[in-house]
Amino acid sequence: NQYSARYLVKDTLMVVSGITTTKMNCPGDGVMIRESRYYSLLEETAALRVHNRVLTLYNTDGKPLLVFTAA
Repeated sequence: NQYSARYLVKDTLMVVSGITTTKMNCPGDGVMIRESRYYSLLEETAALRVHNRVLTLYNTDGKPLLVFTAA
């Protein structure tokens, strides 16, 4: 599926909202559940940090939500 969202970044603060996605069903155990969880975590994002080519997104409590490594 493809998705898009609005986001705002100011210094280390980040807000993601308005996620829209195509609604194609993906085969395989749990794929759609993981996709839904990913979107949910994006919307919980409150801050970010980039260190050594790794982007980490955090919630308001400072808990890491998602970690991305540069290819």
